[in-house]
Amino acid sequence: MSKLFEKLVLKRVTPILDARHIIPQHQFGFRHQQSTVDQVHRITAIIEQALEEKQVCATIFLDVAEAFDKVWHAGLLNKIEQLLPTEYSQLLKSYLTDRYFRVKQGEEYSDLNPVKAGVPQGSVLRPVMYLIFTSDIPQPEGGRTRTDKIGVGADTDIVFPTSKTQVCRTHRPTKSLSAPARRSVS
Repeated sequence: MSKLFEKLVLKRVTPILDARHIIPQHQFGFRHQQSTVDQVHRITAIIEQALEEKQVCATIFLDVAEAFDKVWHAGLLNKIEQLLPTEYSQLLKSYLTDRYFRVKQGEEYSDLNPVKAGVPQGSVLRPVMYLIFTSDIPQPEGGRTRTDKIGVGADTDIVFPTSKTQVCRTHRPTKSLSAPARRSVS
């Protein structure tokens, strides 16, 4: 029964996220009709274009180990409250809070401990909660005048600036990664 309910919630939440442009366009993993294979094609095309224009293109892949298990509940709940209507934010809050775990070793059990991070394993909502949590990853500044590109495929972030010089090849990725988030929610 819970999977069916989760699918219904997902069906209601996804159009809201799409209409409000919560999930960035460069996010390809866990999205309808946008796979990580599409992201690979996009990256390949950008690199090919940079090479044709005799530019240098450096690429940094940042893989988040155990990404779903490291989602900070308080941060996720704060984003959900800001981004979704109250009825959905309260529903997802009740879904994530008051969860406990314990460990069994042999015949002994540990005390119950609260789950403070991670989205529930096997949940239909797990990927969309991760996407909400990571939706405000900083973007390179400068809009059209900059050639920095960002891509996300599932739990791997990709930064790939292009430039005519090698100085920008090493400096700009570092600057892009350290920039604070400047994304606003409307």
